[in-house]
Amino acid sequence: MASRYREAGYFYDEQFRRYILQFMRLFGGLLVKTGKGKDGVEKFIKVPCRYADMQRMVGHILRNNSENVVNSCPFITSHILTVQPDRSRTLDPLYVDKQQIIEREFDPETGKYTNKVGNRYSVERIMPTPYTLTMQVDVWTSNADQKLQLMEQIMVLFNPSIELQSSTNILDWTSLVVVELTDISWSSRGVPQGIDSAIDIASMTFTMPVWISPPAKVYQQRVINQITNKINDYPEDFDPDAYDFFGTQDFLTRDIITPSNASINVSNGQIKLLNHAGINDRGDGKELSWVDYLEPYGGLKEGVTQVRLRLNQDPELQTNPDDIIGTITTTGTGNVVDYTVDTDTLPGTDFTVNAIINPHASYPGDGTLPAATTNQRYLILDDIGAPGVENETQAWGNLVANTNDIIQFNGSNWVVFFDSSATEELTYIQNNYTGDQFKWNGTQWLDSYQGRYYPGFWRIVM
Repeated sequence: MASRYREAGYFYDEQFRRYILQFMRLFGGLLVKTGKGKDGVEKFIKVPCRYADMQRMVGHILRNNSENVVNSCPFITSHILTVQPDRSRTLDPLYVDKQQIIEREFDPETGKYTNKVGNRYSVERIMPTPYTLTMQVDVWTSNADQKLQLMEQIMVLFNPSIELQSSTNILDWTSLVVVELTDISWSSRGVPQGIDSAIDIASMTFTMPVWISPPAKVYQQRVINQITNKINDYPEDFDPDAYDFFGTQDFLTRDIITPSNASINVSNGQIKLLNHAGINDRGDGKELSWVDYLEPYGGLKEGVTQVRLRLNQDPELQTNPDDIIGTITTTGTGNVVDYTVDTDTLPGTDFTVNAIINPHASYPGDGTLPAATTNQRYLILDDIGAPGVENETQAWGNLVANTNDIIQFNGSNWVVFFDSSATEELTYIQNNYTGDQFKWNGTQWLDSYQGRYYPGFWRIVM
C-alpha cells in the first residue's frame, strides 16, 4: 500500500518479491518417504524449495563449481518465467479510492486498546496496474518414486487453482492472488545439468494475475467533533478538565449546538432521529438516517457510539448535571437505533414500589397480588374510596386514595404513602416488578428518561 523506500522520486515496495515468497511457501514443507529404518519406523526427509532461475551460471553454482559433483536431491526450485501486462483487467488509471479509517485509542499504561476513538486517517488509494506473472516450478528427483510422491502432493492442491493472501493490510485491495496450474512437463531436460544425467526434472507452469500498486496517500484527520464556546473571567487556578460538558462557572454567553438542529425520541429501548419539528424528514423530502447523520464525524460504531441525555428542563441548569448515558446499535431502519442504557447513570431512586396496579382489578390475596405484608407499596392508576367510586372489594379497608397516589400497608391498614395531589417536587421511583424507573413531574408519572429530547438536550460521543 505505501512505499517502504522512497526518496527523490525513488519507489520500491518489494511487491514482486512478496508474490514470489508467498508462491514458494506453497511448496515448502513437502516430505518424501525413504523407507523403514532399523527400528521399523517409516523415515521421511523434508524437501527444500529454493528460488533459482536455472541459467548456466546458477547450475554451475549448484554443482559447487565442479563438473564432478552430483547435485543432491530431491529438491524444488522456482523462478519467474514471464511477466506480461494484462489488458483484460486494466481499469481507469486515474481512479482514486478514498477510505476513512478510525483507530481505537491505545492506552500506553496498560498496553491495551480501549473502547474509545483514537486517531483518524484518510487514505487515498491509486488504481494499481495489472500483470500476469508466470512462474515455473522444477521438481528435482533421483528416481520415479520420489517424483510420484512430490507430484501427487503438489497436484492435489490445484483443482485447478488456489488462493494466496499476499498481505494482511486491510486496506490492500490487491492482497488476494489466484495461483493456477496451467502446464506440466513430466520430464524436462531444459535445465543445464552438465554431465549429470541421474537427476530427473519435472516442470510445472503456474499463472498468477497480480497487481503492482503505487504508493497510497495517508492523511491524519484533525476533525473537530464538538465545540463549546465559553466566555468568562476565569480564576488563575481554573482547570477546564475539572468541569463537566456544560461547565459550572457563571458564563456570560454560551452556544450549545446540535447538528442539523435535530431532536430525538427515546422509547422502549430505541431512539428515533427527528428534525426540529419532530418528523422524519431531513428537509429535502428524504427520510433521516443515523448512518448519514453521523458519517461526517467518523460514522456510527456499533455498541461504542454513545448518546447522552440531559434531564434538566434547561441545559444551563446544574441541579442534576449528570447525563443518562447509553450506547447505540443499528437496527436496519434508517432513523431508528437500539439504545442500551448504562443503569449506573440513571437518577437516584427516592423509593420503590412493588408494582403499578389498577386497584379495582387487582388487590392483595386475589391470586395476582400476594397477601398484604408490612411496607408493601403500590402505585395506583384509579381512585379508591372516593365519592361515587364503587369498591369491588374490602381488601383496601377504609382507604381513600387518588389516581397516581402510592399506597402502603403499615401492618394493619392501607394508608397513602405518596400524595400526588400535594407533591410538586421531582420524585423518582422504581417499579420492582418490571425494573423500570419513573419520575413524578408534579402532574403525572413518566418514564425517567424516555420521551422527546430537543436540540441542546442530547449529545453524541463518538
